[in-house]
Amino acid sequence: MPQVNRVSLREFLIFLLLFTLANCISRQIPIPTERLIPKVFASKKLAQKQIPYLLYQPKSYFTNQREELPLVVFLHGRGERGNDLEMLKRQALPKNIAEENTEYPFLMIAPQLPESEEEWYTKDLMTLIEEIESEYSVDEDRIYLTGISLGGNGAWKVATDYPDKFAAVIPISGWGDASRICRLKNENVWAFHGGKDTLILPERTLEIVERLQYCNSTTWFTIYPNAKHDAWTETYHSEKVINWMLE
Repeated sequence: MPQVNRVSLREFLIFLLLFTLANCISRQIPIPTERLIPKVFASKKLAQKQIPYLLYQPKSYFTNQREELPLVVFLHGRGERGNDLEMLKRQALPKNIAEENTEYPFLMIAPQLPESEEEWYTKDLMTLIEEIESEYSVDEDRIYLTGISLGGNGAWKVATDYPDKFAAVIPISGWGDASRICRLKNENVWAFHGGKDTLILPERTLEIVERLQYCNSTTWFTIYPNAKHDAWTETYHSEKVINWMLE
């Protein structure tokens, strides 16, 4: 066979290979009709404990599997504890997604505490986050932590236990241990509280923030003067807050 035919065959095979690869890359995975998918995580590391959670994947996740997306970890409040993940859709980020059809440019997990738990765990939560990182296309440098009320306390607690894990932390209407707070000296923190909150006084957040600002210049605090305990509705509807977090 003449040399020119061998070259032509090789070029044809290369073209066929590139065409196949391009077809695979561009192929879209069907987008689930359910915006928040119920999941249960179980692992030997959890000592037979299971963590139910909701998973949110933006539409862009299914059209471009190669892109690594930010991950937001949302911690709910005391009233959403139990064994019914539907309860998580009543407040904050999960509500925005489920009821308002809000499209966010990030992955989100919202684990649920059993009713017997009085505070957020840390080690098991980190095990869940590691599982999500390994299973989905997560940008490991853009993992964010936020929570409301009891979840706000959880955000302070988990962040101080793992100060190098999160790119930004947004605790809302929470409280925490001010004595350990300078472990977050290198973190981006923006805390929120309602000025008329009588359930958890705004001074509980103010105490932490004032201590943290001594060692961390990237700490922000917003008080909504007329808001009561619900300081999260306005916060999670703010494009400024979402954009700040994703920076």
